[in-house]
Amino acid sequence: MIGKSRAMPARLSRHPAAEAGDTTAMTSLSLRNACLPCSTYCQVRLGSPSGPRTHFISPRGVKGRLATLLLLAWSSFLFGETEDWRGMLSKEEHEAATLIDQKVPMRDGVRLSADVYLPKQEGEWPVILERIPYDNSGEWYVNRALYFARRGYAYVLQDCRGRYDSEGKWYPWFNEIDDGRDSLDWCGTQPWSNGNVGMNGMSYMGLVQWLAAPTGSPYLKAIIPQMASADFYIYGMNYFGGVFTHFINLPWSIRTSSRSMQTYIPYDPEALFNHLPIIEADKAATGREIDFYRDWVRHSSYDDYWKKISNYGKFQKMDLPILQICGWLDWHARSLFANYEGIEKDGTERARRLQKVVVGPWVHTDKPQQKYGVLDFGERSVMDLYELWLRWMDRWLKGIKNGAEDMPPLKLFVMGKNQWRTAEKWPLPDTRWTPYYLHSGGRANSLFGDGELKKEKPAPDQPPDSYTYDPSDPVPSLGLEPNGQIYPLDHRPIERRDDVLVYTTEPLDAGLEITGPVQAILHASSSAVDTDWTVKLLDVFPDGRAINLCDGILRARFREPRAIRTALPSPGQYENPLLMNPGEAYEFFVEIGVISHMFLPGHRIRIEVSSSNFPKSNRNLNNGGKLGIDPEIVVAQQTIYHNAERASHILLPVIPASP
Repeated sequence: MIGKSRAMPARLSRHPAAEAGDTTAMTSLSLRNACLPCSTYCQVRLGSPSGPRTHFISPRGVKGRLATLLLLAWSSFLFGETEDWRGMLSKEEHEAATLIDQKVPMRDGVRLSADVYLPKQEGEWPVILERIPYDNSGEWYVNRALYFARRGYAYVLQDCRGRYDSEGKWYPWFNEIDDGRDSLDWCGTQPWSNGNVGMNGMSYMGLVQWLAAPTGSPYLKAIIPQMASADFYIYGMNYFGGVFTHFINLPWSIRTSSRSMQTYIPYDPEALFNHLPIIEADKAATGREIDFYRDWVRHSSYDDYWKKISNYGKFQKMDLPILQICGWLDWHARSLFANYEGIEKDGTERARRLQKVVVGPWVHTDKPQQKYGVLDFGERSVMDLYELWLRWMDRWLKGIKNGAEDMPPLKLFVMGKNQWRTAEKWPLPDTRWTPYYLHSGGRANSLFGDGELKKEKPAPDQPPDSYTYDPSDPVPSLGLEPNGQIYPLDHRPIERRDDVLVYTTEPLDAGLEITGPVQAILHASSSAVDTDWTVKLLDVFPDGRAINLCDGILRARFREPRAIRTALPSPGQYENPLLMNPGEAYEFFVEIGVISHMFLPGHRIRIEVSSSNFPKSNRNLNNGGKLGIDPEIVVAQQTIYHNAERASHILLPVIPASP
């Protein structure tokens, strides 16, 4: 549900304790004035789903300096090192100059526009390239460029092809391979360059790094991709679990459909997301077709269109230091670990040795906060990413021996416990893969049902649970934020619906840490030939609040080959859709996400099982037709089995407690 809140009319449990979650509180952000992914220069702060915006200005400002002073105290804790490296950071000792609208020639004759920020004094400087589709003159980017220019770097902010001052036709993703290589070579050969080039940026500015890295530019020495896709279909921006990520794709396409950013103000978000077929939603909103949006809808399985821009199969060509940064609350967290595992499996010895990962309790931002939704992760959760970037670039572009290569391979924040931990491998070597089985007496519907989650396997005669999935009344995405992530909020309002199955453990006697990928193995059938299965993992607090941690979805036609425990995809996954026989039980592997979280004593583990999470993911209309094109709605009767033969369960990556 988006925009104006409304009570859910269908299938609400009428238990007398329903006051535990008031549906009128079930709101999510209106998109009328929302930030789209990296398209404006603010980050939504949620004390509630409609909290105020905070604009981040210069890192040199008063707030930035105060934050830096506060963060100094945590530096040794965060990285498990002494603070000696901090004294080695490049000092702010240069006055910055600018070279505006430098024309960068591409191999096909198109010229891209770049603004260069560099020290005023003449010299040859290491270069950092950031390629942007959102206007390279934005305050967010310019402040970052000035930060580095004052510390002895030439920082290049370039408009992507077809955007703002750059020539050519805009079409996301595909042009960034060759354009990235040509731009790197240009940066490495300018009179103000010393030939050492790095890349930096998050989201789109992160993915362009992955697309350029395998092209073999001799000038590229290091990259820092943050919150970026490994593959645009698998764990990507466009699809997840074989399902179109509607809440990102449609508004992002509308806003980026011309040379400059387009407003979203005139549109009714609820009407747009409900428009069928979804392939025509672009024209319904703007009066014209958006070519790349329609291509994304048409390519609804994993085909050559997506493989061309995937990182998979290219890791062996990335022989350079890579620092990845993400947040557990960002939808790209799964991609980060897919990249990490891909480099571990196929990368060069140097890339394996010099890849580093930092994951905090953050959303899609490079300005972390300690509070998101209803959770406060503490001061230690906040990190000065500017210093982290500077340390990485100082090491690999300036040759300063600051120990960046000795950073732990993985630095992970354990939510709940609210502490950082380090690791040498992913998944963690001491992980105990622990199943928790679904149990009920056949009535797990809603918060007030009889669903339980236990380590014991169910009895042979345990009855299944069933519910009705009506695509015209989908389960709403509570706490959905404009950049696509779902903030941690109390999900009891969602759990009042009878089309949401709820399974919960008893209160825990001791804390339980899970760090790693979380999967659900469901044995299920449907009256439809195709449908979706959604699974959400939650932490139930002693006061009853059910706080979401991560969630996943699987389109039934993409059940084979099944997902594997690694973040890397199974060979052939999502390539060969296969419809179901109505009423026949199948096994489904639903990837719920990656997480590091401590369930504290007295808390309970909970999962929700349903068939929709709208509008985060587009609705499966259950008709078995062409996805996104066939508008017929079919109501489906869904059944989840949990008996000795078909033991549906979740698989948690439990980390043993330290002795």
